[in-house]
Amino acid sequence: MQSIFLCLVLSIFAVWSTFTFHSSFAGSGEVEMWELKSPVLQKNSTDDILNIQLKSSPSHDVNNFPIEIAFLNGTLPEHTTETISPMESNNTGDTLGSWGLSVPSTLERVVSIKNFDLIIYDSQGDELWKKINQTALNGRGFYDVNFNEYRGNLTILVDNIVPVNNTINDAIVPVKFTSSLVEK
Repeated sequence: MQSIFLCLVLSIFAVWSTFTFHSSFAGSGEVEMWELKSPVLQKNSTDDILNIQLKSSPSHDVNNFPIEIAFLNGTLPEHTTETISPMESNNTGDTLGSWGLSVPSTLERVVSIKNFDLIIYDSQGDELWKKINQTALNGRGFYDVNFNEYRGNLTILVDNIVPVNNTINDAIVPVKFTSSLVEK
């Protein structure tokens, strides 16, 4: 009899604690999601030396917004099955020679960068966020941007870009992106 009573009490406690836990974290049921107008923004430098990509993903925290910048070689052709030799089969199955899917366009040819500045402006031209004298020795930079209370149009400037192999230390012409921070 005591064991049945104990099981009943434990079952009631488990249901109550689960309900309390979920309801205390659910809030209104809606979680804000923020994103840039496009998850990938891409531009070539005016001299076509670099192809610069800004990548972002939706975030629930507008004060810790993830942005990735990638510096790609703009002088090389895009990867296709004709420009690279297939190193593996696109067949999947149970044969010993099948290793999965090859997607040539996903191979990125990054360029190491000795120095660059990344500055984000609001629609009035006021500076919202900046990182100066950054390096991207692996061709990439990862940042968590704090937009505070700002919502709206953005101008993202990548300036003072100096590749590692640049022997005369001339900066590449700045690249500007325009986007907007929107609620999803």
